[in-house]
This record gives sequence, structure tokens and C-alpha cells, in this order.
Amino acid sequence: MKDIISSDLTIRVYFFWRAYPRQSSNGLLGNLLQPQNQRLKVDCDACVMAMRDGRPIGPTVSEAIVCNENLSMFDGALAHGGDNMNSDKNAEYIEVKLAGIPETVDELQFIFNIFKGEELVSRSARLHRITIRVKEAETLNDLEEVEINRPDTTSVRAFSGCSLVRDQGGWKLVRRFRAFQGAESYQDLLEA
Repeated sequence: MKDIISSDLTIRVYFFWRAYPRQSSNGLLGNLLQPQNQRLKVDCDACVMAMRDGRPIGPTVSEAIVCNENLSMFDGALAHGGDNMNSDKNAEYIEVKLAGIPETVDELQFIFNIFKGEELVSRSARLHRITIRVKEAETLNDLEEVEINRPDTTSVRAFSGCSLVRDQGGWKLVRRFRAFQGAESYQDLLEA
């Protein structure tokens, strides 16, 4: 995206994921024999990390990351839409009121992760596609879409696809793919 996003705009960043069908923690044969209601459910989560000069703005999750464990920051200017446990609608969003983001923040890095649940223990959860879609909150007009195809979720548990970066008095959406190698928790993201 080349256009500058006005600082008075409110946007929503949606995270969608599509898992490979018929996954099981019991291997291929176990998957074929296992009843559908006992198959592995892939629950992914969205988060955003507030940054300054390429580093998180604080040393703890509550100071630097909005996620399903810390639902808002900056008096609600960054807000998580809640943890989606509905496997039929694999989507979560983060709302960003750009006017409320402090000047000390020069980047908002949007991160998609698999840090919890049975899929973390089994290490067998596989995703076919991750999509990050940025929309104007009021009109739901699309501003940008980023896709990550066939991410290696067996060895990497968190991915960033884009960031909002301060630019010319507004914000610019920049595609920045990053795999957080070795991250197993939100705290690990701060130290990566």
C-alpha cells in the first residue's frame, strides 16, 4: 500500500486462517480412523505489538502487546476483538484508533500466532493459509490484504505479515513478513 492513512481514521485488522482439513495428533492413520468430533481443532490468535525504533515499547505483555490475554492499551486506542473459538468462522480482529496511539509509538506490528491449546502440545497443527485484511472500521472498505501461504506452523508458532508505520503525519501500511523462530508465548515475542 502506497497511500498514507490519516491519523484520525479508525481501522480494523482482521486475521483469517484456513487449516488443512482432517488433522489429528495421532498421525495420518489415526486421523483417518478418528471420529470428526475428536480431530484436532486449530485455534489461532491475533495480536499487535507497539514498537519504537524497531523494539517493543515495554518489557511486559501488558505494556507492549494487545492480545487475547491483554485486550486493550492506550485507553482503548488498540483493542482486541476477543478470542474467537468458533472453528467455523476462523477470524479475529484488532481495532486501531490511530488518533489515540501515543507519539512514542512509531510502529504497530500485527502478529498471528498458535501459542495455546492442544495444537501447541501436539505440534501437528498445519495451516494452509493466513490472511491479514486491513479495513476502515466505519465503512469496512478494504485498505490492504496480505496472505501467507503454507506457513510452517510445525516449527514456527508466530508470524507477522504487516506493520503500520508512522509516515508524513499519518500511517503507512508496510508488508513485513517475519517468522518468530522459537517464540512459544507472548513474552517470547518481546524478546525475539
